[in-house]
Amino acid sequence: MGSTWSGGKRKWSLEDMNVVEQWLGEDRSYTSRQLQERLAVERGITLSSRQISRILKKKAIPGND
Repeated sequence: MGSTWSGGKRKWSLEDMNVVEQWLGEDRSYTSRQLQERLAVERGITLSSRQISRILKKKAIPGND
């Protein structure tokens, strides 16, 4: 019996990722965990650090606008 994943509703928006990119442009570095915590506190978004890593990697691919 195969399982089908229909996907869930996206919990973040492009605007949220633009904010994360601004944070990454600051004069400090962040771990995925730190970004996760800051998103939760400042934007009310709960994502796992793994999800954040995946989103940022996907966004970093050239031509992926």
